[in-house]
Amino acid sequence: MRKLKVIAALVAVRLVGCSACATADDSSSRFEHVMGELKATTPGDGLIAAEWYLVSLSMAGIAAKNLGRADELRWLTRRALDADVRAFDTRAWKSDALQTLDGGDGHAGYLGHAGLLLALECSAENAVLRRRVLGALERRYGEAPDALLETYPNQKWVPDNAVTLAAVAEGARCDGREVPARAWLARWPRDAKSGVLKFTPRSGARASGAGWNSYYLPFVDAAAARAQFEAAERVFLFDAVPGLAAWREYPPGVKGSGDVDSGPLVFGLSPSGTGFAIAGATLYGSKSRGGMLRTAEAAGITVPWRGLHYLLSPLVGQAAVLAAKTLH
Repeated sequence: MRKLKVIAALVAVRLVGCSACATADDSSSRFEHVMGELKATTPGDGLIAAEWYLVSLSMAGIAAKNLGRADELRWLTRRALDADVRAFDTRAWKSDALQTLDGGDGHAGYLGHAGLLLALECSAENAVLRRRVLGALERRYGEAPDALLETYPNQKWVPDNAVTLAAVAEGARCDGREVPARAWLARWPRDAKSGVLKFTPRSGARASGAGWNSYYLPFVDAAAARAQFEAAERVFLFDAVPGLAAWREYPPGVKGSGDVDSGPLVFGLSPSGTGFAIAGATLYGSKSRGGMLRTAEAAGITVPWRGLHYLLSPLVGQAAVLAAKTLH
């Protein structure tokens, strides 16, 4: 606690001139930057970099929908369908997700984000593909004993399923019909003490997963999504330093290290968990929202060139905060 207070004192100087960081509506400028970066970069060859590029497309798609940017949403959807964007998933499964829709392999890591973009776009142009992709996911959910799809062979992550289930629910909404998405969500594994959804079927709840879920579960079940966020906030929120807020990656009393999902932990606090949790805080009017945005500003430092963006944040972080700020 003492170390955290020292850090807070050091960043206070930075925040003195940023009293509007927690309230400014700068989404349009940040959107322009994210779109420019997505068009200027490629997924790369590494699994994690390629995953995060796809996530950035998905997060930017949520922002585009909320900002009424139809042309950009169309571009994001088409980009997500490109072979180089899904190559990481193809390598992992040794099969192409879009060429094996009649099969049973999950491909949740790719099909969730691509399917959600197709559903958000909801266009006649992509109607056939949208129904094929989301129909495949819907069928796989109906056949899954635990209502969870595999991200990669023999590997399941609950947050990835939050995306695939959001895609199925939003796609059905686009076509004017209903699917049993709420019933599938109700079967997912939860921490016995807090009720927060687990990170994987065999591991406990984590902030990076719970924060991430606050983007996607509202597409499935608004009431359940709010209950999940509020339960997670009770477990993970750290707000002992006035003016700042963050989420711990692990529940109090649980030890764990940082990884590609959480980012490097600082005294147990999670960069990803905190950034993602801004989504739920925005949707549900949490008093912690301002503190988390100030923490993001202290860690990232907003600069104005080529559109407002955080100087020290990766693209996926830019896209995640952007999407969170556009939620309503």
